[in-house]
Amino acid sequence: MFKKFALPCLLALAFLACSPSGNGEVDAMLTRLNVEVINDLPVNGAKEAGHHVGNEIHMKPRYYYSGQQYLLVLLHEIAHHIGAMSKRISYLRYNDEEFRLLEEIIANKYAMQMMKNLGYKLKFSYEELNEKYTLALKNRYGYTEARIKLYVNEELKKTLKISKEVLQSP
Repeated sequence: MFKKFALPCLLALAFLACSPSGNGEVDAMLTRLNVEVINDLPVNGAKEAGHHVGNEIHMKPRYYYSGQQYLLVLLHEIAHHIGAMSKRISYLRYNDEEFRLLEEIIANKYAMQMMKNLGYKLKFSYEELNEKYTLALKNRYGYTEARIKLYVNEELKKTLKISKEVLQSP
């Protein structure tokens, strides 16, 4: 019985050891986007779970994340990378809290949608965090729900379209 499952298990472990994301489609996207994943963020350090800089995505070691969380955070950071590539205003003005909140909502929604597109059933959601960001945009910057949705949904569509094109490219 053990011999029957030994080779498939060894192959799966080998793939995960070599795979930046643990998912072949996401690995292909990282390659085509020319993005390197570096697992160098300190576990006990900053609150950030991932960080996008240039063509690098910095993450905490994989063991830090539970279940799907690693892939979800990685996809979130890919959304920021696409924002940089496409010169999305909320990415370019990320240092301004107003734009950072919008950018984070886009990245959160992108990560959740991509997980669904890749066939995962979400065990974690950014919805509560998005509600917090939305409330801050309304209270601090006078945004309406409609204004937030308009910007976020338009930029999310563009980001998902770019991802689809990247996944379909040779």
